[in-house]
Amino acid sequence: MEKKRLLLVDDDQVARELIEEFMQYDCDCIPTQNGVEGFSYLERNPGQIDLIVMDLVMPVMDGFELIRQLRESGSTLPILLVTARETLADKERGFTAGADDYMVKPVEVEE
Repeated sequence: MEKKRLLLVDDDQVARELIEEFMQYDCDCIPTQNGVEGFSYLERNPGQIDLIVMDLVMPVMDGFELIRQLRESGSTLPILLVTARETLADKERGFTAGADDYMVKPVEVEE
C-alpha cells in the first residue's frame, strides 16, 4: 500500500520533527516552516498531497490566512489544525475558515 503524503506546516522545528517521527510509518511528510512555504509547495506540486497538518501561529503567513487562501483557490484537501490555541473562539475560527479537524498541543499520542 502506498503511503499518503502529508504537508506539515509549522514554524516549530521540534513540533515538526515529533509529528514526522510519529507519522513516518503511515505517511511521507513534507515539512514547511510557514504558510507561504506551504502554499508555494502546493502550487509547485499539484495533486501530490493527501492531507495538510498545520499550526495556526506562524510568522510570514499564519494558519488562518493559509486556510483562507487554500479554500479560495478551490483546494478541498483535508486540513488538520494542531495548535496551542485552545479557546472555543479559536476553534470556531479555525472551522469557519475551512479546517476539517482541530487538535490542541500537546497532542496525546492515542488521540
